[in-house]
Amino acid sequence: MVPLVGWLFGAMACVSDFVPRPGEERAICKQDGRCDPRLECWSDRCVRPPAADCRPVAERLSSVRLGNYAPREEREPAIREIAALCERAQLSKKEGRCLLEAGSDDELAACPFPLLPELAGDKDGCRALGAHAVELLRKGAPDDMEMAMLVGVASRVSTVIADQCVTRRWNAAASRCLRDVTEIEAIEDCIDLLDQDDRRALDDAMEALLDDARRGKQGRGSGDPWE
Repeated sequence: MVPLVGWLFGAMACVSDFVPRPGEERAICKQDGRCDPRLECWSDRCVRPPAADCRPVAERLSSVRLGNYAPREEREPAIREIAALCERAQLSKKEGRCLLEAGSDDELAACPFPLLPELAGDKDGCRALGAHAVELLRKGAPDDMEMAMLVGVASRVSTVIADQCVTRRWNAAASRCLRDVTEIEAIEDCIDLLDQDDRRALDDAMEALLDDARRGKQGRGSGDPWE
């Protein structure tokens, strides 16, 4: 049996011999000069870049959460909450500058680290919407030829819906409708709740998917796979 003291010193030696993986914080940079996400390569070492000034970032983002006309007494708690979130996330100066200079919610969402969940998109919720739509599609066994084609590419349908929901940040009314709908025929009513640009983007994505599914069949149908 190895004496306890010998085991302890052996374990300590193993810890002291640990070599960080290239790209990790304080480790050497990777061969291509990159580091792990949110780290930068300075003098061949991966380090955290200078931190953002979280107060102005929080003031900018408070308008996303509360709108532009919320009273100061309502805005101030939100600013403190978002500033604390910024500090915990160790937002970099470059990431903060992107948020400060963004002119719209879409530009905010396109920043490397949008910070607010409502800007990043509800990935889990959107995946659930895609899965639910496909479940209804399969259960409905649609007679319409193009809808039947979608059953054959169900996994791609789910991916398209989830991706559109996340990247376009679908509004709450449409998302709630799609979550609660029980018949495939009623999905169109939910899609109608989307903003016009979001609806058009979804129609284009679904039509491109149908083009692949047709495999050379003639005709483009109505141009709206949900009708």
